[in-house]
Amino acid sequence: MEGAAATPPESPSPAPPFLLRPVLFEPNSARLTQGHRNLLRQSAAWLRQQPQSRVLIVGFCDSDSELCTHQLAMRRSVVVSRVLSVYGLAKTQVTAVRAWERSPSSCEARSERCRRLNRSAGIFLASSKP
Repeated sequence: MEGAAATPPESPSPAPPFLLRPVLFEPNSARLTQGHRNLLRQSAAWLRQQPQSRVLIVGFCDSDSELCTHQLAMRRSVVVSRVLSVYGLAKTQVTAVRAWERSPSSCEARSERCRRLNRSAGIFLASSKP
């Protein structure tokens, strides 16, 4: 058709916030560190726009801590799941699980950076059906 404006191609969604950084917790607790509620709010907003997406939340624990337990790792994943739910994410989009210790290959296990990463929960995109 003459004069019809071409529809520009749809630009891909920007990367979801949760893929850019982990959700961090205070040492020996399931209390989120400063600023991570905002990360979860942004992540929930992105996921609400992608209702076909499913995420797996994995709680981690710092192995150098005496209070590190499977229960603490699970509590961390449940906290993230609940906060996402508060921000309007459907419960059917989230599965919370626990892990014991994460050992990122890019750092030494005893470094403060690694211990901080171990005090976290990761949100992983499990599926995204078209």
